[in-house]
Parts: sequence; C-alpha cells; structure tokens
Amino acid sequence: MQLENIDDFRKLESVQAFAGSDYRPPSRGEVRALVALLGWGHFDAHLHLGISFHKSKRVSSTLSEWTRGDQAEASRIPYSAWAMMLLFAGIVTVDELKPPHAKPIRSPQGE
Repeated sequence: MQLENIDDFRKLESVQAFAGSDYRPPSRGEVRALVALLGWGHFDAHLHLGISFHKSKRVSSTLSEWTRGDQAEASRIPYSAWAMMLLFAGIVTVDELKPPHAKPIRSPQGE
C-alpha cells in the first residue's frame, strides 16, 4: 500500500487506540512513510519526540532503529512515539486514541 497522504494512513490497523482489538504495531515502512509525510529529518524527530540525536553524525540512532531493515517487519517504535507522530501529522485526534471503555480524562482544575 502506498502511504502518501493522511487518508492512506487512516486505513491502517496501526492507526488505532493501543488497546483496540484491531490494533497492530506499525511496520518499519509505515514509520518511515510517516516521517516523510511530516517532512522530518532526524533532528526534527529528535526535537518533537525527545529521542537521541548525535550532533557529530547528524543522525538519530533511535529513529534509524525504528525504520531500518525489512520495511514489512514490525517496528520497535513505542506506541507513545507513534501516537505523537500521528497527532502531529493530523491523522488522528486525542479522542480517537483513547482506549475503549477508558475513564474520562479529568481536567486538573476539576472542570
């Protein structure tokens, strides 16, 4: 499947709540395609996700680990980082990532 726009990503089983019955981890190719859709380089991923970045090499070993290798193979990206990327790209909303049957999130002010 070509992943070139937001609608392509919304069809994936990896674009669901983690606790959803149909969720599966993203493949390395899906992570790579989302990074491309966001227009991020390694430094951008470092800034947005708080992952490692080696200034002298100008590379994030963490991002490389998530995307390198067989593109059909499941990535080792943590769900929290994957979800943040989906949110940054506008592919999902926070409400779409809430686990089924989760308690409502309360505001700190109790509103």
